[in-house]
Parts: sequence; C-alpha cells; structure tokens
Amino acid sequence: MRRILIAIAVVAVLFVAMGGGTWWASKQVPDFYESAIAEEMPAPERKQAAKEFVQQTLRIVEDVQFSDRWAEEFHQDQINSWLAEELQTNYPELVPKGVTDPRVGLHDGMLSLGFKFDSEAWGGIVSVRVKPWIVESNRLAVEIVSIRAGLVPIPLDELLREVASEVETEGLPVQWIQRNGHDVAIVTIDSGPDGPVLEQLEVVEGIVRVSGSGAAKPTPGQSGLLQVSLFPTR
Repeated sequence: MRRILIAIAVVAVLFVAMGGGTWWASKQVPDFYESAIAEEMPAPERKQAAKEFVQQTLRIVEDVQFSDRWAEEFHQDQINSWLAEELQTNYPELVPKGVTDPRVGLHDGMLSLGFKFDSEAWGGIVSVRVKPWIVESNRLAVEIVSIRAGLVPIPLDELLREVASEVETEGLPVQWIQRNGHDVAIVTIDSGPDGPVLEQLEVVEGIVRVSGSGAAKPTPGQSGLLQVSLFPTR
C-alpha cells in the first residue's frame, strides 16, 4: 500500500510539473476532502470514534472466523477519526514519506481517498476515487474512476504501469480490464472450502457495509489466500 501511494504521488508531481497552466488547478482541494477536514469532531469525540472503529474491526475479524453469519457497518466519521488519531501516531511505518492527513469520503457508491503530499517539486492534495462491488461471492471488483492532483486528472496509463509494477513486486500478478471507460480490477479471495465468504460490500452515504457467511473454526496453519485475477468484460 505504501508503494502504491508513493507511485500515485510521484506521477502526480511529474504530471503537474510538466504543465504550468495546470498549477492553479493542482493546488485546489477536492470537495470531499475539504468537507472531511472541516467536519472533524472535537478531539475527545474523535478519540472515542477511533476507538469504536478499532473495536468494530476486531469484532468482525472474530465473527468472520467463528460465526455462521457476519455483518458490519463502518462509518465515515469513525474511519476518518482513526486516520487522524491512530495511523500516523501509532503506525508511522505504514505512511510513505511526504504523505500526511489521509481522509476518506463515502458517497454515491464511491469510496474516495485523499491525502496531502509535500515534496520539493509540488505540494497539494492527491485523491483517488474508486467504485467497489461484489461480482459474486468472494469476487471483489474495484473500478478506478479517477486519480487527481488537486482538481487535475492524472493520466492513468502511466500510473497503472507504476502501480502494477509495485503490486507485482509483492507477488500479485496484475492485469486490467475496462468497464464504462474505466480500469477495473477483480480481486478473487480464495479462503478455501471452509473459509469465510464475502457476499456483500456496499457504499452508501457515509457508510461502508460488509457482510457474508462465516468460516469453520480454522485448523493450525490454515490461512486464506488473496489473489488478484482478471476476467474479460462481457
């Protein structure tokens, strides 16, 4: 994930640096990111919301392993509170150099991720907008709707080559298909015949909902495998 964020940021810097006419637009702040920062809770409430997010995450991990059915809702305010309170304080090794203040927006079936990026060449907000959905059980599609430096679209061909190279370094082969003019990855979660099944992932206003059926109690040494595979568009 760190390498992907670095690739996005580097391509953003190179692209913006090439076109002086786009400088003003590149310094603008996307609406979802501006709203996420402006609507942040006071510190005590933010800390509590971050704690609730951690508790929900731990609960769903347990439910996936030991319950017949599982479901959970993650609220935008909770996710952003955790990003503000926990990520860079407790897990600084996960955050690439130059990246600060990541925030998400959940609207109209889309998940938007934005973060500040500062370097000698350029500083501003980089944002990624994706549309996730479940093709069928344990098959997650992620449609890349846009990647921007400020308000300036970043050409995806060059960026996807960077991202694919970094992901392949992690041992996951990557290919891309097209849907509605966008690049789409389909992730197949192979958790074995007795593993958990992801059946629903839904993004509604301010909320991500996930649900599925549980796994048999895992045996020692048993684990799931996350595999990226692509299928032709029909």
